[in-house]
Amino acid sequence: MNERSSDKQRGRRGIVVVMLSLMVAVVLLPMVGLAIDGSILYLIQAKLSAAVDAATLASARSLSVGLDLSSQTASATATAQSFFTADFPSGYWNTTNLQFTTAVAQTAYKTRTVTMVASVTVPLTFMRLLGQTGSTVAAQGQASRRDVVMMVVIDRSSSMANAGVCDTMIAAAQRARWAAVKKRQAQPATPARPKKRKMSAAGLKAIREATKRRWAAYHKAHGSAA
Repeated sequence: MNERSSDKQRGRRGIVVVMLSLMVAVVLLPMVGLAIDGSILYLIQAKLSAAVDAATLASARSLSVGLDLSSQTASATATAQSFFTADFPSGYWNTTNLQFTTAVAQTAYKTRTVTMVASVTVPLTFMRLLGQTGSTVAAQGQASRRDVVMMVVIDRSSSMANAGVCDTMIAAAQRARWAAVKKRQAQPATPARPKKRKMSAAGLKAIREATKRRWAAYHKAHGSAA
């Protein structure tokens, strides 16, 4: 009886070892491999998405370079490629088959939209045991901008010229125009509202005197006509 009991115990121990080996090979290793390879995929996906976003924003900002849509598209494509390559170089973490495309579309209201799509193949390590050698991750970014048409109207009548303020007003308008253009190029999405500036006392006095002279000339013309 004792010999039979010991034989049964040895048989049970052998079965436990076989079941444990099968569990490690079939369950534990794939779970650990999935966790590690999944983490690598997540990191590369985040890096790819950040590179696409940066390249898309830089590409939309460079749309101001060029006088027509074709030259602006060429500038946007070159800028997107340089920014994306700098942020996500080829072969990053042994990735392969890196592809990215940049497209520029324009609406009837002169709103131009840059769309960028990128994808890359990430090699898998532990999941090769299940026949999966690689996985593809992708990212997409989009940014839009619209040109601003600005018109400046200046009173250049004889009364303003006699007051000697025309040259000052023209120079101030030119400075304001270039400041607005530079500010728009620096912040193309939502430019800050400019602060109101008070006119100097000399400018106000010159405008009042010019207005008085215009009214005097008007009354003189009416009086002579009567």
